[in-house]
Amino acid sequence: MKLLTAMHPDTDYYFIIGGDMVEYLPKWKDIDALVQLVQFVGVARPGYGRESVYPIIWVDAPLIDISSTEIRKMVKTGRSIRYLVKEDVKDYILEEGLYLEDED
Repeated sequence: MKLLTAMHPDTDYYFIIGGDMVEYLPKWKDIDALVQLVQFVGVARPGYGRESVYPIIWVDAPLIDISSTEIRKMVKTGRSIRYLVKEDVKDYILEEGLYLEDED
């Protein structure tokens, strides 16, 4: 982000995260520097509050009760992710063989 903002100082950057991840922001490496470079956008999730010590733009979006972790597990085990992600995203994940290895 430092490089992008240096190259394009007049561009606003938005970092979109699920509402479940907002509570982990204090644990992110260099979070205080990152909040100076981007505007966080939190997508509301059932069961998670909208409180944060960091500035968050909250949005309500159609909710699919599935996480990115679950989608990665589905790919790894060969289950279909059709209708859970856009078709071109699904195609890219499958063509590139993403999420087939254990995550570190």
